[in-house]
Amino acid sequence: MKRIFTVCVLSLITSALTAAPPVIDGVFDPLEGWVLAGTSANPTGGGAGANLSEFYIFPDHTAFYACIVTSNSASWDVAYGIGLDVDRVPSSGYYGNVGTDQDGWGRYIYFNNSGMNYAVEWEIYFWWDGASGAITSWNTPQW
Repeated sequence: MKRIFTVCVLSLITSALTAAPPVIDGVFDPLEGWVLAGTSANPTGGGAGANLSEFYIFPDHTAFYACIVTSNSASWDVAYGIGLDVDRVPSSGYYGNVGTDQDGWGRYIYFNNSGMNYAVEWEIYFWWDGASGAITSWNTPQW
């Protein structure tokens, strides 16, 4: 029984990694194989134009696919930043201290390092242009 379960799990993982990439057409379809990677502790705390609610990734061995779900009621010019802890090793990346430490863009941002030991190795920043409704720039520093 244990062997069958292991084979089933490996089969699911393999099929997820070899699945066709999602269709990038502006319509989010969770049935395409997206994996929920995080949720906002305060999805209405960013104001009418910066309410992030969910962050999804798509498992793929050749590319990084990410999807942000918002509950925005307005379209502002806004910088979005996402921290990724890819190795889950305590204190192996950046976590900062509240109000004193700045990230690669000089923003006072920190990641809660208590308990779960988050320390991000990558940050993804992008600029959403509210007038055009498009991402106009993005950057990914690594620590």
